[in-house]
Amino acid sequence: MRPLVAADTTPMHRNPLVLWRRLTLWPRLAIGVTLGFLALFAGFSLLGIRAVDASTTRILHERLAITRELAEDFDGLLEHRFANLAAFDPRPASPATERRLLAEIFHASGGGFTAVVITDGHGRILGSLGSAARSDVARAGPVFAARALRAGRAISAPFRDPRGVPVVALAVRLSPRRVALGTLDLAAPEVLERLDAARRLGATGHAELVGPGGIALASTEPGPPLRPGEHLAFYRHMLRARRPGIENVEPTPDASEAPGLGGQEHTMAFVRLRQAPWGVALGGTTAETYAPAQRLRRTLMLAGGGALAALWLLTLVGARLLVRPVRDLTRAAEEMASGDLEQPVRVTEGGEIGVLAESLETMRSQLKGSLETVRRWGEELELKVADRTVELNARNRQLAAVGAIMRAADEAHDLDGVLHRCVEVVLEQTSVDAAVVELRDASLVASAVRDSGDAVDDAWSETLPLRGHGGRLGELTVSRRRGVAPDPEEQAILVAMSEQIALAVESARLATELRRLEAQHEVQRVRSELISAVSHELRTPLGFIKSYATTLLRDDAPIEDTTRRHFLEIIDEETDKLGRMIDDLLDASRLQAGRLPIEREPLSLTELVERVVEKVRPGLEGAGHPVALRLPADAVPVLADARRIEQVLDNLLENASRYSEPDSPIEVGLVAEEGEALVSIRDQGDGLAPGELDQIFQPFFRGRSASASRHRGAGLGLAICRGIVEAHGGRVWGESGRDRTTTFLVALPLA
Repeated sequence: MRPLVAADTTPMHRNPLVLWRRLTLWPRLAIGVTLGFLALFAGFSLLGIRAVDASTTRILHERLAITRELAEDFDGLLEHRFANLAAFDPRPASPATERRLLAEIFHASGGGFTAVVITDGHGRILGSLGSAARSDVARAGPVFAARALRAGRAISAPFRDPRGVPVVALAVRLSPRRVALGTLDLAAPEVLERLDAARRLGATGHAELVGPGGIALASTEPGPPLRPGEHLAFYRHMLRARRPGIENVEPTPDASEAPGLGGQEHTMAFVRLRQAPWGVALGGTTAETYAPAQRLRRTLMLAGGGALAALWLLTLVGARLLVRPVRDLTRAAEEMASGDLEQPVRVTEGGEIGVLAESLETMRSQLKGSLETVRRWGEELELKVADRTVELNARNRQLAAVGAIMRAADEAHDLDGVLHRCVEVVLEQTSVDAAVVELRDASLVASAVRDSGDAVDDAWSETLPLRGHGGRLGELTVSRRRGVAPDPEEQAILVAMSEQIALAVESARLATELRRLEAQHEVQRVRSELISAVSHELRTPLGFIKSYATTLLRDDAPIEDTTRRHFLEIIDEETDKLGRMIDDLLDASRLQAGRLPIEREPLSLTELVERVVEKVRPGLEGAGHPVALRLPADAVPVLADARRIEQVLDNLLENASRYSEPDSPIEVGLVAEEGEALVSIRDQGDGLAPGELDQIFQPFFRGRSASASRHRGAGLGLAICRGIVEAHGGRVWGESGRDRTTTFLVALPLA
């Protein structure tokens, strides 16, 4: 029998592992040998590439070294010519003597100078020798002579003399007022012969002496003098870089080139001179430059490839001869794997292959004897798996039914809803046509009927008890229109569902009782807090009224009119406080019942805030709290009850005054933004604790700060403020700053 393997859904042409497994031994050996030789060839190729790269690097270094030598040669030529000029005796002498000295300098240059001139600091000629010497000095100009006086020596820009010969002027300071100037012939043999070193590079070798701006001062290429260099952009870049370099570059368009070089890429080395702002460029075509390396590459590739191909063929032939008996064994193994255990394994080879053949024959005999035993075991296992599958399916149906009852109980909010959802689930999860749940105390009854026709006489029904922890809770009655009892599997499901319904009923009753107890506890708590707060707060003003009224009613002691009026004012003030407290209690009661009257009308919140602040300003400033008011220039329209909003602002300002530090300001602001009017009232006091911001608007809540403990109150003001603002469709909240400030904000919708 073939071993069981996981199914591979990847297409064969996309999965290399599947393709490899389907190959026989001979293709595997062929592929392995081929890959091995390819790896060997790749290794030899890598070594050859490294050798070629090393050869290429050596060629480039040699070219750069030749260019350096050529640059040093030109630096030596310029230094020698400067030395020729500096040899002139700067002391004044007769004209004949000076002319003789000029002739000595001229002849010492060996024809390198086309003219030699002595000038003063203003460029005026004091003596000259050579063709068109005065014209050359005029070209160089007084500025060039002045520069030589400052720097000691100078080189002019290249130009053509009257004969059209490209020259450059060299100048040396002889004394503070005299300059020796010589015009160097750039077409002289001593210049061109040095550039002829490029001929050593090959047939395409060429060189250029490059001046400022990439101008070719001298070149081995044909063309007019002082033209743009053959590689103008490269020359300019290297002159700016001030360092030697070598690159593969394209010729500048329209550049003059030797026959056979046009349009080809060149490998050019460039070295800047030390004696002048010039450089030397030396190179040839890229093809000729890298020709030795390319020949080496081809030789290595051809020799290595031929040797590896011959060795590969010999290896494949030997492997094929070795694979033949293995193929016979593979064929016999495939027959055994396909179930054919009748054909014996025959292989005439000796050695390890013969041992393998004997082992396969022994295995065939043992497999043949064991196959019947395994087949018998398989049949028995199939029967057991089928029975277990039926059992698991029944258990899964029971779990699904119980889970459906649990979900239905969670979805309902009261006991009646739980019962109705449970009987609906009974119809959904079973094949019964009707289900009724009736609690034992007859408090609730829930039923559900499947719409499948009228009842018949031979209907079947059964009552299942609902048992809880405290005993029997009720019954679940199920029935079918056709008088066929459910099978044992469905009967077990009905029993499990009845047990779960009993648990759901108990849970619903416990939840109802818990909610009742919590509501009762909350009512008791609120009632206690209300009685405590009202009794405490009413006692204080009533005490004041009673005390002063009793004093006024006494006849045994005369009371002055001033004192009498003061007592009456106190009684009036405490009566107002008592009235406000009663109003707050009534408003809190109306808010709790949802009957707070709100009469909205269009009004300007800007004017309302200003009026309220100006009304309470004398009292606040008298208590040591200056008021800073910031209002917008335009009116902020809202649709609100002016009296109720004024009540909110009064409460918040009184709260700010009560809990602020002495002599601290109170800031009131109003802005309109994002469709809302935002009123802010900020005070400086103890601030609010982190957990108090969410509780300060609850009825009867008072903060735990030192200021809260010093002032009495019922704790209803902020709760009433929130109720009034929310009745207008707005928001109110508090914020506590790091600088011990508390800000209350009221947001109302804009009209």
